Amino acid sequence: RAEGIKTLNKDDMITYAAEDEKAEVFVFTDITCGYCRKLHRHIDEYMASGVTVHYLAFPRGGPTTKAAASMRHIWCAQDRQQALSDAKLNDTINKAELGECAKPVDEQYELGLTFGVRGTPAIYTTEGKQLGGYLTPEDMLKRLD
Repeated sequence: RAEGIKTLNKDDMITYAAEDEKAEVFVFTDITCGYCRKLHRHIDEYMASGVTVHYLAFPRGGPTTKAAASMRHIWCAQDRQQALSDAKLNDTINKAELGECAKPVDEQYELGLTFGVRGTPAIYTTEGKQLGGYLTPEDMLKRLD
């Protein structure tokens, strides 16, 4: 897992960067997942506590699902952060034109399979240690310590 994380291109992720970064996590996410939505509702709290969140696409039903198709549009949006927030918090899907920008969705899904991801959110440290599924900002900091 550590090697897999090292090979990731951060430009292919949707990142919410903490100003005073103390830690980074990599979160495999699905826009239709209730706990992924719950985690995202706290994104400002994670960042305020010093945790940068890098989202990776993991449409749980696989690359042929409606969720995967929607996530490709999000990854191709001009403002991917806003498109992801709109999808998770408002059920609004950006219909950005697809192209090379959509490739990371399938690539990240495949990486998740190699990591053994079975559900979302699946949270990993920079060293590849799995922290679990949904964590409150307080629990995230405890696990990172």
